[in-house]
Amino acid sequence: MSIADEKVPYDGTFVVATIDFSEPDLLADALRFKGKKYTPVDYVETNYEEIEDNRIIFKLKEETDSFGSRVSGKPIRTKLANLLQMAHGYKVHIDFEGIPIISSSFADEAFAKLFLEAGAVEFMQKFEFINAMETVTQLINKAISQRVSSGVVD
Repeated sequence: MSIADEKVPYDGTFVVATIDFSEPDLLADALRFKGKKYTPVDYVETNYEEIEDNRIIFKLKEETDSFGSRVSGKPIRTKLANLLQMAHGYKVHIDFEGIPIISSSFADEAFAKLFLEAGAVEFMQKFEFINAMETVTQLINKAISQRVSSGVVD
């Protein structure tokens, strides 16, 4: 044990500790709350993953209130890009249940730009649209085609 007076940009007490992990299951035994073993999970696991199916369900209706503008499409693209980075080995199912129509600008901002950012092969392998009305699918396909022909992401 050592004590040091270091200048750290923090007003308070800063404690540094080390744990000897040579004893098996030491941390698992230490992380018991009310007699139950704690199992760490992350945001993706608790909010999106369907463990038994090895997939992520992204319910679009729960992610935004509007499907009519670029402004509402940008956070969707960001979330989907983040899921792509975080969810290795999982396919992201984008669920359009309860969404009869989206605007062309929303489709472009959310999906066409993501298509260019991810690349065609990765996009097709990692994302799947489910419960999408035919009109919605056509709008997304058209937005992707136009975005690919222009080649400009932003």
